[in-house]
Amino acid sequence: MTHRRISICRPCHKGIHRLIPDEKELARDYNTKDALLADERIRRHVDWVAKQK
Repeated sequence: MTHRRISICRPCHKGIHRLIPDEKELARDYNTKDALLADERIRRHVDWVAKQK
């Protein structure tokens, strides 16, 4: 099994898990940066976090 990883800040990490709490779903459907950002909810959260800095 291959494990994919991307580096993200803690606020983004927490937000992603709040929006998609199912670890299996995250691993299956959101295992790349592009897949994460394709989800409108996640993209809006990441954009919001970026404005906070």
